[in-house]
Amino acid sequence: MNSMRSLAQYVVREASPYGDVTPMKLQKLLYYVKAWGLVAGHKTMSLSFEKWDNGPVNPSVYHWYRSYGSESIASRHSAPPSDWSEQARAVADMVITSYAPLSALTLSVLIHHDAPWQQTSKNEIIPESAIRSYYQTQRFAKNFPFDPENGPFYPVASNLSYAYVLDMTDEEAQKASVYPSYNAYRHHLYEAGKYIDRTVDRFKALASE
Repeated sequence: MNSMRSLAQYVVREASPYGDVTPMKLQKLLYYVKAWGLVAGHKTMSLSFEKWDNGPVNPSVYHWYRSYGSESIASRHSAPPSDWSEQARAVADMVITSYAPLSALTLSVLIHHDAPWQQTSKNEIIPESAIRSYYQTQRFAKNFPFDPENGPFYPVASNLSYAYVLDMTDEEAQKASVYPSYNAYRHHLYEAGKYIDRTVDRFKALASE
């Protein structure tokens, strides 16, 4: 199997627990894996991305999955690329975990605000140098070099996170937007997921009474 297609399927598999992975969302996740891999010093893929209307797109990946349209891509078993180091895989997995909970539309909006996409002409390849130089200045870059057990960990800043801290003091907002470590962040996601599941189950039980 084509190694790049294997990589795409790996991202689909790892991101699927956080929600449907459509072709549009897959493109955004692959782009961020590449971007943060460059910042971390791991060139985790040779895929290049062109500037299309809805964000960065790799044409090959687009043609592989275009038949899905706006539907979720079927998740299949796929190992990470054989030439990835353990650290490169850890970075890629962390990036997927960080961005996969966000919708395809949210990811598209985030990228549209980023300089590499804005400064590239339509249908042209977004330069790796532009990707690296921009993202290494962003808050998420403070997570590198990546150590899952020792923090702090800075999660992705989205419009939702800004809304979450809107009514907080600066001190409260700062505390709420940084975790002691990546593993602490993962634990927070797990507990939040369990709470949501319990809430949904309670509503279903009430509705059936």
